[in-house]
Amino acid sequence: MFKKINPFLKNNKSFSENTKVIDFLCKSYIIVLMKNTKKHKIKKYMTYILLIVIIITMFSGCSAQYQTISDTQFILDTVCTITAGGVKNTKELISGAFDVVYKIQSNISYYDSGSTVSIFNSSPAGVPAALDPDTYTIVEKALEVSKASNGAFDITIAPVEELWDFKSESPVPPEQNLINENLKYVGYNNLILDSENKTLTKTIDGVKIDLGGCGKGYACQKALEYIEENYPDSYAILDFGGNVNVYGQNPKKINGSFTVGIQEPFAANGSYSEMVDITSGESIVTSGTYQRHFYYNNKNYHHILDPSTGTPSDSGFDSVSVISSSSLEADCLSTACLVLGETDGTKLANKFNAKTYWIKQRSN
Repeated sequence: MFKKINPFLKNNKSFSENTKVIDFLCKSYIIVLMKNTKKHKIKKYMTYILLIVIIITMFSGCSAQYQTISDTQFILDTVCTITAGGVKNTKELISGAFDVVYKIQSNISYYDSGSTVSIFNSSPAGVPAALDPDTYTIVEKALEVSKASNGAFDITIAPVEELWDFKSESPVPPEQNLINENLKYVGYNNLILDSENKTLTKTIDGVKIDLGGCGKGYACQKALEYIEENYPDSYAILDFGGNVNVYGQNPKKINGSFTVGIQEPFAANGSYSEMVDITSGESIVTSGTYQRHFYYNNKNYHHILDPSTGTPSDSGFDSVSVISSSSLEADCLSTACLVLGETDGTKLANKFNAKTYWIKQRSN
């Protein structure tokens, strides 16, 4: 369902409602005119009526122009919200943007047997698997960040990730021997990306990829590109489960920027540790130990796994937020940074001209 928001007018009358107001005022003045037969007075009153009609029509147009609409859907295994305005056909804008996201999801889904990712995961070693344009772009950037971070971000973490089963109602830590056994399948060097033929090949059987650590960022980025191309006069905020992208000028602020809150780890939603401003085309992506985790024997286990150990990262931080002009890049970097820690993570982000915001690990 679409939720209508109007940041400008308290009483947001539709055009039809305003038409009723105009009709009422006109009838009222006609009654007055009937009591005043002098021509110059009639002309005077008619001028008033015309002026009122023009004013109300103008406000009616402004109301439609600045109407802000928000819609939330569950896609890419997370809650995705698009809020947009500045154009009259905002519903079509949001619907079209979500169509872009659904198309990407159909290609990168880890669980859909017909997706590009699933087809690759089931393919044998040495056999090139064709990649669609979206999946190719994601994998290419993922491998770039993997190399730059020395494997701190790695899409081949999937075999170990399956052992942890964070989606289970009662998850338990896997046995260390199982982790060690599956670590042999983890490593971006086990992948060969062919840029000419747009294929991906695994060097050993058992290698699987999971694009969950960067797919949301890419989908958010492509949805924003769709809005920019088709609705250049609009403004929009895209929030895909911790991945926030903005487009256009914020009508509530003189400089047009958008203020985004960085979630306080383990606090109630809406509790922010810091507020930052981002501008059109920028994204802020947060990775945190609080987003998906479970307790076992009084110890907290979170879903950001260190590819070198196969266990939850322990860098001394609960959250890192990355600001970049590329949401895909920021998504990859935020995970890598949380694994590396502040010193090496900041160096990595600087290589990609990205900014970072860190929140230290809470005291247990």
